[in-house]
Amino acid sequence: MSIKKVMHKMLSQYINEATFGYENLIRHKEIYDKSLKDNSYSNIMYVIFISKQIPTIAFSGLFYPDFDFMGRILQNLGYQNSNLALLTFCSTPLDYGWAFLFAWHETSSNVCVEFMRSLATMIHNDSDSLRDYFFRLAITNYENLAISPKWWEDLSEGKKGKIIDRVSLMSDIFTVTEQSYLMKGLEGIANWQFENVISNMD
Repeated sequence: MSIKKVMHKMLSQYINEATFGYENLIRHKEIYDKSLKDNSYSNIMYVIFISKQIPTIAFSGLFYPDFDFMGRILQNLGYQNSNLALLTFCSTPLDYGWAFLFAWHETSSNVCVEFMRSLATMIHNDSDSLRDYFFRLAITNYENLAISPKWWEDLSEGKKGKIIDRVSLMSDIFTVTEQSYLMKGLEGIANWQFENVISNMD
């Protein structure tokens, strides 16, 4: 097969997957719009990790969790005969610090609950690793990201390079996502500490 045909096949597959993702996004928007219109939010699930620190980055994003923090498959993004579960996350400013917020509609709980449980499992014996998992998630799956210039300038060139490399890797449409992408990488960069957790997850 010629390079031209290979590229055409890859781009066609990418377009099909992007279209499938967009269609699922529209479906989720309709679900959230209904909750907003009905002024009913009991079907919105959340987990909030609260920090008393001054935030160093601000971010927001949403994604279809394919693998969890343990590297297990949660849903097959390439299987286009099923509805995809959606997870949203963002940083939220507080009067006394900031919070890392996860939220999803209950129709996505079959995947999102397992995603959060995998995080609990991974940090059970090492609570300090939570900062690494959160930073890795934010940098890898962000859609909107703002970084404190002072915080960035205070980083070593090595740490800056690791962040840039991760962003470049995840933005490459021809790169296959590894199942372990949330398990390793970018360790020891964020110094975040979280003192409290609030959740309505069963």
